[in-house]
Amino acid sequence: MRATSDGRLICLDAADGRPLWERPVSDSARYEFVIMAPLVVDDLVIVGVGISEYAVRGWVGAYRLSDGAPAWRFATVPDDGQPGADTWSDAQARQRGGGGVWNTPAYDTTSGLLYVAVGNPVPDLYGDARWGDNLYTNSVLALDARTGDLRWYRQLVPHDVHDWDLTVAGPIYAASTEEGTRNLVAAGGKDGLLRAIDRDSHREHFSAPVTTRRAADAAPTTDGVHACPGILGGMQWSAPALDPKLNLLFAPAVDWCGSYRKAESLRHVPGQLYLGGSFSFDPADEGGGWLTAIDATTGSIRWKHRTPRPQLANVVSTAAGLVFTADLGGQFLALDARDGSVLHRLDIGAPAAAGVISYGVGSKQFVAVATGTLTSFWRMPARASRLTILALP
Repeated sequence: MRATSDGRLICLDAADGRPLWERPVSDSARYEFVIMAPLVVDDLVIVGVGISEYAVRGWVGAYRLSDGAPAWRFATVPDDGQPGADTWSDAQARQRGGGGVWNTPAYDTTSGLLYVAVGNPVPDLYGDARWGDNLYTNSVLALDARTGDLRWYRQLVPHDVHDWDLTVAGPIYAASTEEGTRNLVAAGGKDGLLRAIDRDSHREHFSAPVTTRRAADAAPTTDGVHACPGILGGMQWSAPALDPKLNLLFAPAVDWCGSYRKAESLRHVPGQLYLGGSFSFDPADEGGGWLTAIDATTGSIRWKHRTPRPQLANVVSTAAGLVFTADLGGQFLALDARDGSVLHRLDIGAPAAAGVISYGVGSKQFVAVATGTLTSFWRMPARASRLTILALP
């Protein structure tokens, strides 16, 4: 299953790769793009659209696996008369209010619920144009996977004015406490906090900082406000990894501050980023990253590993107590999950900002690392995408 940049969802035969069906699911003329990997749940394919900054009105929806027929759609910014519509100043603000979905939802096979992380409202830095909490932006949504009905939600950054998307929901896990077992789902975003949400009470169980937070409550002004995390800070698209034996979550994050500046006046131009202001980065050599180990029950920090460039790549934890990841500087790392000490480091020759997986063939274990980046966001030369395969002795 794959989604294309022009808005098509294509089902491919696993045996030979031939297309079985394709269906247009998003409107590229309205700057809707599917940027998440599709998720297959039984006979449904789940997708959602971003990017908020193109003044989209976000949604997540399902299509039939057999033929691509639409099954349901949930608008992350409500329609007139729907619950949450009154958290926006007016209908025009909602029509281009953002709420894009970056990442594949987490699916709970026991409850049948999808946990969806919803991105930021727009205009990003100009909150005067959208008074209110702006539901369901920057929220965890618990949706019935069969029907798309909203079971509950938790908004983590109401009325966001820093472009602090909620980027990831998951993993789903249970934690033993003095009061009994807590059923939790982790949620992280660009505000630099990793939270655990109680799946039964829908309340925040803990919140742990995974990067520098300074002047985080200071709203942008026309003169500019220096704050951390920056507009690319905190957790990006890689979800935390869980080690159930050690009861630890491992969260990658960006640590790169800067100045937020609100525009003197607001203007929306279709096809251009609808920011309502600008952001100035601190020098690139001051922009690093963190890999943070967090107690999955209490949220206390167990250890932190600093990387010289932003930490964007996925993290894998293994039953042997290892943590595999890579960084934007092109370093592959194997760390001891217990204390964060680096056990092995290898220069793989290209920036790592995407997937890291571990798998076995016969009796041999491998680690695959996706590398390369074409965006100018990270202030480094573009590098073509490639896959590096490593083998454990």
